[in-house]
Amino acid sequence: MAANTEIARLDSVEREKINAILESQTLPSTTNSDNGKFLKVVSGKWCKGALPTELPEVDAEDNGKVLMVVDGEWAVASLPTGE
Repeated sequence: MAANTEIARLDSVEREKINAILESQTLPSTTNSDNGKFLKVVSGKWCKGALPTELPEVDAEDNGKVLMVVDGEWAVASLPTGE
């Protein structure tokens, strides 16, 4: 039994809607060099990008420190001593 649905019947879709679909922007092509990137919108178009790195980098030497705002930006800092 053949499917007779709106999805299966392209001739039932208005020509303007078909043109809008055909003219819509496609997603950017990808390769292995894009691993780890994410999809974002810039100036109204899809593009590939790196994840934002708004937090400071840390390593084992920062153990015991906290994240706090210093001069309007996030920074790794030692806890205030209350003095």
